[in-house]
Amino acid sequence: MTSRAHRTCKLLLAVVASVAIGTAAAQAPSDASIDRLLTLMNAQSNVTNMQAAMDRMGQTMLQQSGVPATAQAQASHDRVMAIVREEMSWEKFKPKIMQVYRDTFTQEEIDGLIAFYESPAGRAYIAKVPVVAAKTMELAQQQMQLLLPKIKAAAEEARVQQGAPK
Repeated sequence: MTSRAHRTCKLLLAVVASVAIGTAAAQAPSDASIDRLLTLMNAQSNVTNMQAAMDRMGQTMLQQSGVPATAQAQASHDRVMAIVREEMSWEKFKPKIMQVYRDTFTQEEIDGLIAFYESPAGRAYIAKVPVVAAKTMELAQQQMQLLLPKIKAAAEEARVQQGAPK
């Protein structure tokens, strides 16, 4: 083997070794660590809060729809919410969330997130995120109220340009 070929082989082996080491270092996170992270993030209560928000949104939509507030309409809403609670229960949702975290993060990243959420700043973040989310949702709803007349005007203009009857 020539000196150049020998150096090329060494370089190739070094590259393969570094890739192997990098792959080993970027190991998939353990279920226990993902579970710990989800616990620190209050993921289960976030799912419950999401269901409650969907319920409130559905109630608001029902009230604003012009549909008479009958026992039948409320029963229909309640049936839909029962399906949502069942299909999006923590027991059914958690394995899917864990898979997303497993596919997305390395063990090192999960460990870093756990360290953050265990820190005072991380605990403050978790405590205040619901407030930030609620205020952000409120801002989005206000913005949508401002946009609705413009959206309706654009839709009306498009309808007129297409020659559709009023």
